Amino acid sequence: SLISRRIGGGHAEDAKHISAFCFWADVVFGVIGAAGVIIFAAPLSSLIGGNADTNEYIIQYLTIVAFGIPFLILSNSFSNIIRAEGKPTTAMLGMIIGNMMNVVLDPLMISVFKWNVAGAAFATVLGNVFSTLFYTVHLIKSPVLSISPKSVSFGNGIAKGFLEF
Repeated sequence: SLISRRIGGGHAEDAKHISAFCFWADVVFGVIGAAGVIIFAAPLSSLIGGNADTNEYIIQYLTIVAFGIPFLILSNSFSNIIRAEGKPTTAMLGMIIGNMMNVVLDPLMISVFKWNVAGAAFATVLGNVFSTLFYTVHLIKSPVLSISPKSVSFGNGIAKGFLEF
C-alpha cells in the first residue's frame, strides 16, 4: 500500500526505494526463516504432532521446504508489490505460474519419480522458485520498481511506512 500511496501522491521515485527495501528485507528474513526451520525441524515435527512413525517424513519435508522459504516470501511479497504498481494481471499470472508448476510437478515427483514426501516438498519449492523468477523479470524491466541494492533507502518515511496500518 505504501507503493500505491507514493505513486498516487506523485512520488513514483519512492516506489523504487520501497520495492528494493522489500526485496532485500525479504531475502534476509527468508534466509533467517529457512535456517530456523532447518535447525529446529525435529522440535517442529513434534510440535505439529509428529510421532515415531511420521517424524522422519515430517523432518524431510520441512528441511526441503525450508530451502524454499526465501522464494515463498519473495513470491508473495512481489505479488503485492506488483499489484501496488497497478499491474494486478501480472501479479495474478505469477501466482498461477507457481501454483500450476506445483500441480504439474506434484504427481510427477511423487508417483513417477517415486520421491514420495520429498517429491511433494520439491514441487512446492519449485513452484515458488518459478513465481519468484517470473516476478523478478518483471521487476527488472519495470520503469517504476527496482530490486537493485543501489535503490534501497530507509529515509523519506520508507522504513516508518511499513509500520503504519
